[in-house]
Amino acid sequence: MFFQSYCESAQGLSTRRKHYQKRRLELLLYLRDNFERKLASVNASINKLEEQIQRDDTNQVVNSDQ
Repeated sequence: MFFQSYCESAQGLSTRRKHYQKRRLELLLYLRDNFERKLASVNASINKLEEQIQRDDTNQVVNSDQ
């Protein structure tokens, strides 16, 4: 009787652990995806600002020549 109860308990722990690990993996994947979206947004903003700075620098050189 005790052995059967112990095995069922061990199987329950294994199932719970597997469930916990899957939930944790889902959370970590969600966080990674969220950070990737934010990083892409920041990179796009940086690129746009660099383009604007270069364009402004080019316009200043052209305007100073006139």
